[in-house]
Formats: sequence, C-alpha cells, structure tokens
Amino acid sequence: METGGPSSATIDRLSSLPGNVIDNILSCLSTKEAARTSCLSKHWKEKWHTVSCIVLEEKMLSERMQSQIEGIITYILTKHAGDIEICSLSVGTVKFFYDMKSWMWRLSRKSVQELTLKVQRGTRHDVPLDLFFCEQLRHLTLRYFLFRPPCTFRGFRNLVNLDLKKITISKEALESLLASCPQLETLIVKKLSCVDHLHINASNLKYLSFGGEFKSMCFNTPLLAVLSLNMYRIVSEQNNFDLRFIIRGLPPAIEELYVRCPFKKFLAAGNRLAQVSTCYNNVTTLGLDEFCFKQMDQVSCLLSLIQCFPNLQLLEIKACSCDNEAAQAAVLEFWEEDKHPTCSLDQLCNARVRSFHGDDSEMRFIKFVMANSPKLNEMTVEPIINPDYNEIVIIAQLMDLPQASEKGKVNYVAYNPHVNSGDFSDEDGDSSDDAYSSESE
Repeated sequence: METGGPSSATIDRLSSLPGNVIDNILSCLSTKEAARTSCLSKHWKEKWHTVSCIVLEEKMLSERMQSQIEGIITYILTKHAGDIEICSLSVGTVKFFYDMKSWMWRLSRKSVQELTLKVQRGTRHDVPLDLFFCEQLRHLTLRYFLFRPPCTFRGFRNLVNLDLKKITISKEALESLLASCPQLETLIVKKLSCVDHLHINASNLKYLSFGGEFKSMCFNTPLLAVLSLNMYRIVSEQNNFDLRFIIRGLPPAIEELYVRCPFKKFLAAGNRLAQVSTCYNNVTTLGLDEFCFKQMDQVSCLLSLIQCFPNLQLLEIKACSCDNEAAQAAVLEFWEEDKHPTCSLDQLCNARVRSFHGDDSEMRFIKFVMANSPKLNEMTVEPIINPDYNEIVIIAQLMDLPQASEKGKVNYVAYNPHVNSGDFSDEDGDSSDDAYSSESE
C-alpha cells in the first residue's frame, strides 16, 4: 500500500531534535566521539563546535595521532564556538610553546571555569600569561610549569580548587597566590621544591595536601579540616622538619592529620614533644607513615601526639623496617614496666597497623591500643609482603590479646598480590579481603 509520506527509514529524527537536547547528547560524549559526529551528515558537521566540555589527553589517542596532539588541540579550539565550561589538556611534551600560548589565549575568551593543563616531561615552560586573566576560574590544575605571575595579577577571586604538581614557584609567589584566592577550599601541592618556612594564608581553606620540601609551616586557615603532609622528597639532613612547630600551629578546626615521612629522620623528637600541651578536640583521624616501633623516641612521640587528640576515632600507622634489637629492648621495657603516660583512647573506634613485621614491639603497641580503647570496633593488621614469621602463631596471639571493648574484633588481612592497597592515606579505599577476624567474647 502506498503512503503519502516519506519512508520511516529516511527520517532523521535525531537531527530534528531541539538544539539544547542535541547539546546535552554531545556533552555525554568524549571530545573525540563528539568530533566524530561531524561525519554523520552535513547537518552534523559543526554540531560539536559548541560542546562546553573539552578533554584531550595524549594517552587517549593512537600512537600515530599522539605526535599530532598539539595540532589537534589547536584545530579544536580554533573551530569551537561559544563558551567552554570545562577544559582538560594533557600532552607529553610541548614542541612549540607558541601553540600552548595560543590555546590559553583562546580559552581566556571562553569563560572557562574548570581548567587542567598538564605536561609530562621535557622543558618546563612558564604558565601562559593569558591564564592570569581567567578571573572566572573555579578549578585549576597545573602540572610541570614555571609559575611566575605578572606584577599586575590580583589573584583568582572565584577559585575553589587548586592542584599544583611539579610546579616551580617561589615562596613569595605561592604565598601571594593563596592569599589572593578568597574562595579557595581545596589545595593540593605535590613535588614542590624547598620553600623553607611557608605561611599558608587562606581563610576559606578546608583541605590541604602538601608534598615537597619545607622546614616548617604555619597556618592562617581557621576552617582547615584535613591536613596531609608528604615529605618523602626531603633527603637533606640539614633540612630538619619541626613537627612540634606544626602541631603547635594547627588550626582549631582540624579534623584529620596525615604525616607521611620517615619518622627516623624527622619525627624523632623524643620527650621534648610532650611539651606540646595544646589539645585539639576536633581531631578524629591520625595517619602516620614510616614509623619504627622499636625506637623509643618515636614511640614517645606517638604517645604525645595521641595526648593532643583526646577525641581520636581512627588511627592508621604504616610501620617500617628498622633492625635495631638493642633499641627494641628499651621499648619492650617501657611497655613491660608500664612507664607510658596515660593516653586517652576513649573515643577510638578503628585502628590499623600496616606493613606489620611481627615484632614484639609492634605486638605490644597493638596490645596497648586494644586494652585502652573501650569503643574500639576493629583493629586491622596488614602484614608486609612475604612475612618471615609464622603467621598462624601471630594470628593466634592477636586473637588472644585482652580488649577493653566488648564488641571489638581483630582483622589480620593476609597479603593478596592481586590487591594493591597502596600507601595509607585519607584517599585510601577500604581493604578487607582475606581477613581473619575475632569478635570479642
């Protein structure tokens, strides 16, 4: 039977959709997929030119196309019409810095709010000057640049999140940048060169993760709730880090503190740390890395820290290998003769010891925590890879430890080569595979 209308096979229902619906569809596609829609028909040839999110990373392209990524980025930004809300560009190296300057010039006229610029290797270039005219920025991520703002720069007044990795920046420029971002809430700085004494002045800052070389840090951050310090890059014995200075200057709102550095070099402050009398009642989480349970000064330091945080709910410690049996004897005597100060663990709910070596000093600390934590729900013990002790014996000893909590349990998490728990941190996931557990009677 004949029909008067066109065949259903020839009707392009997708192209007849309202423009805002098509824009929403394109926004769900990657930049690469959105650009491919130009091949659908003449009607679709320029539809992708108005997408508000552009994400281009070298690793997303084929090996043949990776060498052309700078030209591809230039082409896409040149063809784009309208505003760009989110832009993320990542290249291996910058062959022609003029290209990157042209990208930034175009983006500065696109009202971009979330910008990521990453270079993986090669010559470290200055941040393109046009970046400093993007006053509407709310999220900024930079990797592998020289950061030297012009003297006319007055800050990013709307910036909420700032992420700097492998950035060369002077102490003065960094402090000025932070002070001129009044809305800044999240700051992540990694692999920063030594800045000695750093003053963080950010009245709205809530989260700070800092990795690099520095001797001390002071804060004017009344709302700071999470502080993560990573000092693995410090290798100079002369560049001593003063934990006591940090603790004395912590903001009153601090809730989570993570310190990642070799304790044997930088946190061995001994009983002097006990001079810190300030209590931080809001702190609920403490994470420490590279901790040697055989060293008396480090154990004393840890107990002093716990005294500063009477409402601690989560304690995570990553142990390190330290073959010093003579030093361990003093620690065992310390625990045996009950010389340790009274520590408030009344609020502790969860504790975790990672890289467990099965040493007596580690066992004594675990025993101390379990015996003094009436609200403890779980003590998790994660062994080192290929432990050289009898795991069955150690597990039995852990299960027999006295507990102050009626509902506490011990989890011994057997090593699983297929699970990468990574370095402990506030960003860690929960690791609960292959766990032995013992509920309190």
